[in-house]
Amino acid sequence: MNYFEYKGIRSSDMGLRIEEKEVFSGPQYGMEFDEIPEASLSRYLDSDEPYDKAGAYAIQGLASAHIKGIEGDYFNVVGLPVRRLYETLREGFGIVL
Repeated sequence: MNYFEYKGIRSSDMGLRIEEKEVFSGPQYGMEFDEIPEASLSRYLDSDEPYDKAGAYAIQGLASAHIKGIEGDYFNVVGLPVRRLYETLREGFGIVL
């Protein structure tokens, strides 16, 4: 993998319970990109895609043509790892959705 990122979920009970509790869950993922030809990179930079994204790419967007593979949870790469959030709320706070 030639690109690694850490994203975290931080949850706090905001004083709703007698005992203060804070949980952090930081899943990691890695991605491997192909070498991107100069012409492709120029076209990508001329598009609107890289300018409103964390990391300047969207795995489901134009950059996907140059992604060889991912290591980790696809939903973490896309944005919010919903399953991990659910597990954090359930295990950390007893909240069942």
